[in-house]
Amino acid sequence: MEEETYRVKEEHRITQMILKNAPVGIVHVGNDYSIREVNAAIAEHFGLAINDLLHKNIFEALPWLPKEPFRNALEDGERYFEREFSVGDPHEDSESSAGAKSNGDNSKNDSRDGIGPGGEVDSQSADSTASASDSRNNFAQKSGHFDIAIWPVESENHTIIGAVLIAVDVAERVRLAQQREDFVATLTHDLQTPVIATDRAIELLLNSAGKHLEESHLMLVKKLRANNSNLLHMIQQLLDVYRYEAGAQVHYFDTVNLGLTVESCVDSVSAIIKDHDLTVETDLPTNLKKIWADHPAVRRVLINLLENAIKYTPRHSKITIGARNLPTCVLLSISNPGSGIQQEDIPLLFQRYWHKSQEKTYKPSSGLGLYLCKQIVEAHGGEIWCESEQNQMTTFYVKLPFLKLEGKDKRHIKGKVASAN
Repeated sequence: MEEETYRVKEEHRITQMILKNAPVGIVHVGNDYSIREVNAAIAEHFGLAINDLLHKNIFEALPWLPKEPFRNALEDGERYFEREFSVGDPHEDSESSAGAKSNGDNSKNDSRDGIGPGGEVDSQSADSTASASDSRNNFAQKSGHFDIAIWPVESENHTIIGAVLIAVDVAERVRLAQQREDFVATLTHDLQTPVIATDRAIELLLNSAGKHLEESHLMLVKKLRANNSNLLHMIQQLLDVYRYEAGAQVHYFDTVNLGLTVESCVDSVSAIIKDHDLTVETDLPTNLKKIWADHPAVRRVLINLLENAIKYTPRHSKITIGARNLPTCVLLSISNPGSGIQQEDIPLLFQRYWHKSQEKTYKPSSGLGLYLCKQIVEAHGGEIWCESEQNQMTTFYVKLPFLKLEGKDKRHIKGKVASAN
């Protein structure tokens, strides 16, 4: 018996040492929402005393903490994880934070720590409220970002008796990411501005003096304008990549007639098709279902795939566009003959800055087109892939759901769908 008692005490001591010295914030909450145990990792960041947290209701001690994940953990046994949880808005109260989180947006949070066993107290006590007020004042002076995880604690008979919060300080990671985003945004803007100015100057030159230029000079100016337009397109793609990776790209969804969109896209590139001596055949059923999508974004995907097909199709050949209804989506295909894509290249197609290997002639490209197509299609809950055989046919497939999302006005933000304001 003494040996068993010693073993239990030693296990408890080791557990306490792990909690005390862990480089991440840990908070143990009882099923009455009172804080039972905490460690010092996050307390050092925010300057809160251990006594400001121990024995207090977690939502009073940490009023900016999202309530819903804890309630789900304690009542339903659900686990929760969020990256880069933002802490530091003193103007947002706890109820608005919880409401924002339940809608899929980021809330404001903090975890404070020390070590020690917790007891149970009245969550409405004046002392608890005063401590929470002091904590809020300290919180208003400091801020940060954390990866947070919340999960239930069960007894031996699988009854939920509490929950644990772990918070990892990732402020440095967020700071570096923000620096990168700011750099890319500034660089893109500084590149785009003079290119747009040049494009307008060339247009003015063509409109005012184009009739008086010799044919050779006129062709040179037109080629200059075309190259300038290509450069502007590449810069715009770089900006869009930045927006997607920063989670700032927004898609506005509505009912889209895919058949009409395909015809419109073909018409948009008809001049290029004619220049390459190509034909485009569309095989679209009359009963093709409408999709729930961002129309400009879908057009961008289709035009990019069409331009790629035109670029790699031999002259006097035919590009085929087909579509058919599946149980939950529309399957679109764009096929073209040509040299095809090597099998080892297919998995790399949708990566950034990928270019076809063993290219015999240079074709201007940012290497971002298919990467952005994949971002757009996946933002719609769809799929995009490629099948190709050497020196035969290459086909790109796109699946786009036609089931309408709940709600009349939806937008896609950072991989989630939220109500547009």
